[in-house]
Amino acid sequence: MIKVMLVDDHLLLKEGLKKLFDSEEWIRVVADASTGEEAIRLIKCVDVDLVLMDISMPGLGGIRAIRKIREMKPQVKIVVLTMHEEEAYKVEALKAGASAYLVKDVGASELLRTIREVCGVYEEEKGEEIAFTPREREVLSLMLKGKKNKEIANELGLKEKTVRNYVSNILQKVGAKDRTQAVIMVLKEGLKLEKDKGDHSR
Repeated sequence: MIKVMLVDDHLLLKEGLKKLFDSEEWIRVVADASTGEEAIRLIKCVDVDLVLMDISMPGLGGIRAIRKIREMKPQVKIVVLTMHEEEAYKVEALKAGASAYLVKDVGASELLRTIREVCGVYEEEKGEEIAFTPREREVLSLMLKGKKNKEIANELGLKEKTVRNYVSNILQKVGAKDRTQAVIMVLKEGLKLEKDKGDHSR
């Protein structure tokens, strides 16, 4: 679970971000601040993994706050979320210690992806882990290439009926009604083709 502190003086934006993060299982807002000074006070007593920070706020600016937080807790990652598109702001923020710089018109998916990458949890959180046997993995790999059952059977040296059985097992595991839906789900949702450690049958 990634623990986040929001630092922004716009209440509506923070409320929107909280709702976005609450809809995800892997991230939670544990603190929020409206100024750089408040963020620095909170960082002393709140356990956070990442600070999502604006750079234009009353009082202590975001750039100075980034430097101070990095001095106090260098393990905490900082992602800037700001209205400023100018390259000069980005360069200054990254020099101060920010790990990433995003403009506020960024989409939700890109924001979440950036946070995962910055915190190093992208692979762990990507998609759902489903256990496939080695042969099911081979069949699914060929399904993703658009191969039909007969083509898969020829390539793997199996009977077509056997391939149909493997396809049926795959559909059941991913919760798909047909092979087309299964392929779409795997490609779109990023389902991991994890090997079933308890079944090595081919």
